Amino acid sequence: MIRSMTGFGQGRAEAEGTFFRVEMRSVNNRFREVVVKMPRYLMPLEDRIKGEVGEEVARGRVEVYINLEGGRSFKRPSLDLELAQGYLKALQELQDRFRLPGRPDLPLMAGFREIIDLAEEPPDASLLWPGLRAALQEALAGLTEMRRAEGEKLALDLAARVELLKTFTAEMEAAAPLIVEANLQRLKERIETLAGQNLEPERLAQEAAVLADKSDVTEELVRLRSHLDQFQRYLEEGGSIGRKLDFLVQEIHREINTSGVKLNQAELAQKVVEAKAELEKIREQIQNLE
Repeated sequence: MIRSMTGFGQGRAEAEGTFFRVEMRSVNNRFREVVVKMPRYLMPLEDRIKGEVGEEVARGRVEVYINLEGGRSFKRPSLDLELAQGYLKALQELQDRFRLPGRPDLPLMAGFREIIDLAEEPPDASLLWPGLRAALQEALAGLTEMRRAEGEKLALDLAARVELLKTFTAEMEAAAPLIVEANLQRLKERIETLAGQNLEPERLAQEAAVLADKSDVTEELVRLRSHLDQFQRYLEEGGSIGRKLDFLVQEIHREINTSGVKLNQAELAQKVVEAKAELEKIREQIQNLE
């Protein structure tokens, strides 16, 4: 299965009155990068979240957004001892100044709400994991399905373009002997023109051999066809093949360019330009593959 690096998924789950909502977005990246945005009290779960994503995503930047709604509220009393000390000192000064009876006691001090307050206490993150994981897996399944569907479309497009390059390779194989023969004929005509200049036969034979060698693209075309076949095999095998295809594109470009330079024929030069344009489209497409 071939997958694109771009996709989106979302998931929802509920556990003990808490609703978990997860959204994921993925875009192109040379490596795998997982960025998680969530409430601070869920930070202890970050490695688990990244582990879940890493099992499905081999390459690409994945942004995970986590929100929690509802759920049980945890509170605990919080004491402000410094403020209590200030209140106590003020009450004692008030008593001494006006000679009031009695002494500040606990019921009086407890009446000042700022001294004893109920503070929100974050829940235990590990208790939230089962519900969060369910929402995470649903979002991940949606993300993976979108990446798979997009990857299939890219694979079909790439396969069609590889067939065009194979056709171009066959045209070069057919044209190469004719171009070499034409070059040798021009050399022969030049030799006949210069025959009156007492050129040595050995030198003429040497020039012909050099010309034939410069025009020989057999090795380049063999490697080109091999690279195209390998490209096709990777598409059929699937998996994380983006980097492999990127390397092959570089090799294919090298062989096409070298063959075009060696043959140096006007009609074929146009074909070389078209092949390079097709190859550039392939290069752009595989940047989206995992």
